[in-house]
Amino acid sequence: MSRVNIDYGNFICSTFDDIFVSIIKNECDEVVLDGGRSSTKSQTISEAIIMGCMSYSASAIALVKYKNGIKDRLVDTFLSSLDIMDREYQLQSGGQLVVDEDGDESIEGGVENGISRFWKLKKSPYELKLLDDKGNETGNSIKFTGCDEPGKLKSFRNASRKGFKYIWFEEVTDFVGEKEINSIMDTLGRKRCTTIFSYNAPRSATNWVNKFFGENRPRRKKHHSTYLDVIKEHPDWLSESLKRRIEFYRLNNHDYYRNNYLGEVTGTEGNVFPNVVTLKHKDYNASEIFKGLDFGFSNDPSAYVEWCYNAKEHALYCHSEFVEKRVDNASLAENIKKTNVHNFRVWADSEDPRTINELVKLGIKAIGVRKGADSVRHGIKWLQSLTAIYINPDTCPHTYKEFTQYEYKMDKNGEYTGELVDKNNHTIDATRYAINTKIDY
Repeated sequence: MSRVNIDYGNFICSTFDDIFVSIIKNECDEVVLDGGRSSTKSQTISEAIIMGCMSYSASAIALVKYKNGIKDRLVDTFLSSLDIMDREYQLQSGGQLVVDEDGDESIEGGVENGISRFWKLKKSPYELKLLDDKGNETGNSIKFTGCDEPGKLKSFRNASRKGFKYIWFEEVTDFVGEKEINSIMDTLGRKRCTTIFSYNAPRSATNWVNKFFGENRPRRKKHHSTYLDVIKEHPDWLSESLKRRIEFYRLNNHDYYRNNYLGEVTGTEGNVFPNVVTLKHKDYNASEIFKGLDFGFSNDPSAYVEWCYNAKEHALYCHSEFVEKRVDNASLAENIKKTNVHNFRVWADSEDPRTINELVKLGIKAIGVRKGADSVRHGIKWLQSLTAIYINPDTCPHTYKEFTQYEYKMDKNGEYTGELVDKNNHTIDATRYAINTKIDY
């Protein structure tokens, strides 16, 4: 492959300079990048892997916990990096930036596709193939996979049998713990490589990620970044709407801002929803009510909840509830109709399509919620982002009890792990269903 020279200084923030070179040159066994959202750390990692694979004719593998995140979290990030690097190479090879009267930018002259011409995307499964000067496959590539079925990882072997020079765990907080990571590494990391871990810091100090990656180890390099690093050097890289969103949280939900955007560990307490506020009145806008239903019967109750969402406040107000065990479908439908008098749409658990069909026959406009492998985590994270979750304990006692008593799982030492518990969360699940159209997945 012909040598391709490109100055990376214009497409990464200077805070990443040292870590960027460390990844490319395999200077460390482990590289840990944590911090807040919108710090461009994932983009930087993908750009380093692309340059490393091209520089050393090497291969890499990028992993997420769930396979449904492969395209959005991995493939699209690498394709975006190729676009960014192509643009920079075109400018550095003599291209001129042109801005038209509408403010749209384009580049005239220079070498187009200077980086992406050496890569070819394949699908089913996704893989970026590294090409030579003539456009032929070299036997090296960047592979992408989810870890839903760890046994299948054994099939991920480099075509040239040289192993992977780079292994990247994106959003490592989705993984169960150190044992799972080590098991994957035993499968994939048999040759000399650099393993990269990236994540946004969990809120709890006792979360396994904060404890494991907080340790200093030989040949482990750590780096922390936030959106402020981007604002300082390249404010145009972040949209104005994103800046306004971040500023809103800085002013209205400072704990969430510190954890989500500054990447700070904000507490060790086990309560999942510290933003619950006791409501003693109904003085709120109820013009739009969201309805959710979680099914149960003998051991678990059926839970129907109604919520009002105030977009300006980014807050939820609990409007009403019906929670009861051993209720048949006819009684369930009757109780839903008592509050849902205009028969508006009810979002229900899609795991039970037969019950949904029966409720529809009974006159309820029930619709199953589309759920992904990590939809629970996304939904909980969105609820935590709210400035407040207002609940009246007198009118909605079951919802109030669940939201205020819902805690992270404890380990054998009595420390909170940051792992969510799947019990006593029926109104919480129903809430996620009700508000699913507002949640950013």
